[in-house]
Amino acid sequence: MARKVLFSPVGGTDPISADNARDGSMLHILRKRLPDAVYLYLSSEMLELQEKDQRYTRAVEKLCAETGHPIDCHVIERPDLRNVQEFDVFYWDFRREILGIIEREGLRAAKDLLVNTSSGTPAMKNALVVLNALGGLKCTLVQVSAPGRKMGTHTHPADYDLDKLWELDEDREPGSEDRTKDVRSQNLLGLSNLQTVRNFIDSYDYEAAWELGKTLPPEISEGIMPFLRLGRARVTLSLREAEQACADAGLDPADVFPVPLSDPAGKVFEYALCCDVRRKRGELADFIRSLTPLITELFELVIEKQLSIRIHDYCTVRKFSNGASRYEWDQNKIFSHASGDAGAAILSKAFRDYCAEKKISPERLRLGSISSDHLAAIIDSACGDEVRTPVRELRKRVEQTIRNAAAHEIVSVDEEFIMQLTGFNGQKGLDSAGIWRLVRNVASLAGFSREIGWQSYDHMNRLIKDALRTAGVNSGFAADVLQD
Repeated sequence: MARKVLFSPVGGTDPISADNARDGSMLHILRKRLPDAVYLYLSSEMLELQEKDQRYTRAVEKLCAETGHPIDCHVIERPDLRNVQEFDVFYWDFRREILGIIEREGLRAAKDLLVNTSSGTPAMKNALVVLNALGGLKCTLVQVSAPGRKMGTHTHPADYDLDKLWELDEDREPGSEDRTKDVRSQNLLGLSNLQTVRNFIDSYDYEAAWELGKTLPPEISEGIMPFLRLGRARVTLSLREAEQACADAGLDPADVFPVPLSDPAGKVFEYALCCDVRRKRGELADFIRSLTPLITELFELVIEKQLSIRIHDYCTVRKFSNGASRYEWDQNKIFSHASGDAGAAILSKAFRDYCAEKKISPERLRLGSISSDHLAAIIDSACGDEVRTPVRELRKRVEQTIRNAAAHEIVSVDEEFIMQLTGFNGQKGLDSAGIWRLVRNVASLAGFSREIGWQSYDHMNRLIKDALRTAGVNSGFAADVLQD
């Protein structure tokens, strides 16, 4: 069973008030909470009184003898501490001492470390409250109300007699009032970090949200880390991990992933959404560079949707020594096809048209790996204008123009740069949002919905922020603190 420890400054009414013969705050917490150890923090003035008659440690000994509950008593001496109204001194000294106690005693939960906020000077009390709120310390603040709700005087009479006051102390009587109360002090550092995590989610920075989430108190992080892991895994296309995180978070995969990940098109759609995340982050150079794989995949799906041709049926798989592989065109399947192979007939005609445009002999054509150039030529040859036009625009205005410039030159890619390069032949340039609309238009030709699913990351973000809000409320934060 975990030990319970009290950290307590010592003040003028400790251990028993000479004014009303009732427990001071330190002794009252010991009496009502019965911890296993106490650390008494003595300033110069309190240390002089301790050395005079051992009143503080003797009071602990008397309580142990009376209750039969042993309490290890430690004294933290500050003989040079006379400026007891200086907040800064106590903030840093208390922090150092309390962290040392946590490590020395092996304390893990806030309930295991009690901190007396009713003894000592105002500077001491304020320092402890601020440490709990902003310092991230795992502890329970305990406040003690005065007997009869009236404050006694903080006097230290020269004839202070602990034994006499002990006999007079009404708090020793069975059933005496428990004047201790836990202080519900919000961990403002935890709240600030929780709000920062939300800001990271709003800006699609899931890695930063994940790293900061790990620093939150366990009572908060345990409920939100599966959600943060979902965002982190999804945006890096670690889709198997994202599915597992989705399950761990108790979410329905169909509510998170618009296209099932078991469907090959689902992986293409997730990649497309990742491209859009880069755009939303303002990472325009990365957004533009990431489009080439997406355009190639979309063009393949357009051909499958519009022409019922699976490109990979006319390819071979080339394997490399490092274990990697890629699809390459099988020109025998295309040009030496059996009669009745409608797909091969369409492809062979498209590539003959391609050779004519490039002014090369079909016999000299070496296709190699699948490229968007090849696929665009097939669409241009075999599809109608309603398909051909947006595909051609995406290929020429975006990939051939802006993408090549962004990939092969040292340039600053911003909206002005994008619009300048995509505006030619009397056409107004496209900004990044215009490029994305063009991508979505082509995606609709590949079989994806024009509207459904494209805001999937924003929907996921709402789910994550709902989890953050729930974890915050369950940890004591006000319900409206984490509202949008």
